[in-house]
Amino acid sequence: MANAGSARGMIAVDKMGGKVLFLNPDTYETEVVLEGFPRTVHELLVVPETGLAYVPIFGDGVHGRNPNPHHLLCVFDLEQRAHVGDIDLRPYIAPHTLKLGPDGLIYITCENSAVVAVIDRQSRKVVDAIDSGSTNGHRLIIAPDGQRLYTENEEDGTVSVIDLPGRKLLGKIKAPRPLAGIAISADGATVVAVDDAQPALFLIDTQAGCARDEVRLEGVPKAAQIARYSPDSSMIGVTSLNSDTVSLIDPSFRQQTAIKVGSQPMDMAFRGDELFVACQGDGSVHVIDIAGRRWKQSFRAGTGCECFVSFSSPARSGDCKVLVAPVSPTKFRQIGGSCSRSFNGVVGAWFNAQLARSAPACSQGDSDEKDARRFARGCDDRRHLGRHCNGRLRPVARPRLGMERRRMGSRRCRRRHRRRDCRRRHHCVATARLCGVSRLR
Repeated sequence: MANAGSARGMIAVDKMGGKVLFLNPDTYETEVVLEGFPRTVHELLVVPETGLAYVPIFGDGVHGRNPNPHHLLCVFDLEQRAHVGDIDLRPYIAPHTLKLGPDGLIYITCENSAVVAVIDRQSRKVVDAIDSGSTNGHRLIIAPDGQRLYTENEEDGTVSVIDLPGRKLLGKIKAPRPLAGIAISADGATVVAVDDAQPALFLIDTQAGCARDEVRLEGVPKAAQIARYSPDSSMIGVTSLNSDTVSLIDPSFRQQTAIKVGSQPMDMAFRGDELFVACQGDGSVHVIDIAGRRWKQSFRAGTGCECFVSFSSPARSGDCKVLVAPVSPTKFRQIGGSCSRSFNGVVGAWFNAQLARSAPACSQGDSDEKDARRFARGCDDRRHLGRHCNGRLRPVARPRLGMERRRMGSRRCRRRHRRRDCRRRHHCVATARLCGVSRLR
């Protein structure tokens, strides 16, 4: 799950209802319901920087009882609040937990295939598969330094250790009993494995490669399910599916607080000083006050949500942090700045004129102020088609019209971009804001 201090949206995976929901981050009202997916939507990965979310289709069963495993990873646009595509993982099946690696690739367990599939987000294809050593590998976690990936192999009672840069299985760590969830400390020294048989946690020393301690969960009568560290690692939350509780635990594991929530709590999401707990048994989401370690409120979301994420919107043209300029029809480079983005040439003139209307006033002298005002009026003199950012104008070389026409593409191509089925990405220069392409390379 993703976490955000200030939210502009919320997305939930309604596993029991087979839907994906978008909610208002202030009122918690469900605003958009997406349905019609194959059975069943499980888990969730949100990447706010690209404005995309990913939801696997696990199959029509649950772990250990999945007679018809599936092979799709659905892609969602957070701005459009729409299902915009699918990634076919075949021949690998039963995709479940997925994480974003330090290399920008997605790593996802495909438990029936006993692999961790590696997905390139740009091409939306599987580029590799790493042997996990078990068909019970349900969840995974990636070490903060990006060197190791761990899967918890539930009925096996083991944790697979994978060399992430080398993409190979190094071995397995034996746990005393079967497992149900996994988390890792900020320093990467401790893997927290959830006991699936008793209300306890196994603390695994990653250097020694063994379980060094067992922590009993206080006020939790039955085994727990999922463990998740807060973004600042100041606490760890643990849900118990069968006890209807969430435990807030100090990183030293000396202080615990068990809080009653709804039926069958599953995954959690942190937002500021609040913890959201999705309960799939009764369709409720419970909000926990972390500082006060108490229940705060609850609201309904779908039939029964497994995952719930609060996200921030990706940067828009008015608040963009990076300036880019085309250096060829297909490649872009960063040129610095902090208030807008700009494109060169005849096509770029229209974009620049639109951005200049909302640009801050120039403060670098009378000449720049005059040029900026002329630029904002949409002056068609190419001598004034420079960039205006932080009070500085940069002249742009006069382009060849033929090259601009190739960059812009035909009217037909722009229409195809709106339908999101044109693969000729070099035509996106003029239509990037229309077709939703957020990463131009």
